[in-house]
Amino acid sequence: MSRNWALRLRIRNRNLVSFHGENINLFIERGPALGPVLEVTVKSVEKAKANLKKKRCRVIKDEPDFPRCYVQDPNGLIYNLTE
Repeated sequence: MSRNWALRLRIRNRNLVSFHGENINLFIERGPALGPVLEVTVKSVEKAKANLKKKRCRVIKDEPDFPRCYVQDPNGLIYNLTE
């Protein structure tokens, strides 16, 4: 089975560069350094955020208009929840 591992440049502007592949996307954004961030697609950011807060995760950055939010788990890992 052959796989195409190439990343294609999708967005390039002053604040964001994004590369997209078959099963992975890489985003490099201007702003405060958060370290590596795992992006997770969910059906409802609000429901996922509420559930994770019950499990001792804390919201670092909330963008309800997008909708997305950045959540840090008790081990320090950061996740971007998006719909």
